[in-house]
Amino acid sequence: QLVAEHGVMFVVHRANLHYQRPARLDEVIRIETEITKVGGATVTINQHFWRDSDSLVVLEVSLGCARLVDGRPARIPADWARRLKSEKGQT
Repeated sequence: QLVAEHGVMFVVHRANLHYQRPARLDEVIRIETEITKVGGATVTINQHFWRDSDSLVVLEVSLGCARLVDGRPARIPADWARRLKSEKGQT
């Protein structure tokens, strides 16, 4: 929808991973995602990976909005920015 309606996409700008414990392929992992910052052309999210009560990984990802045609930075479309801001701080 973002690409089709606005001609933009989100790309990973920066990722910071704090690895704490290993997980195995057959384990159930819960991932909590929280939007922590919404800027004019960027979104920052935190993801926390859990196995039961054991913290496995904490990941902070900064996403940039870019034009599909040339990859140049673009502002996040207003309707998307509103939706992202309304989700900010919720897990």
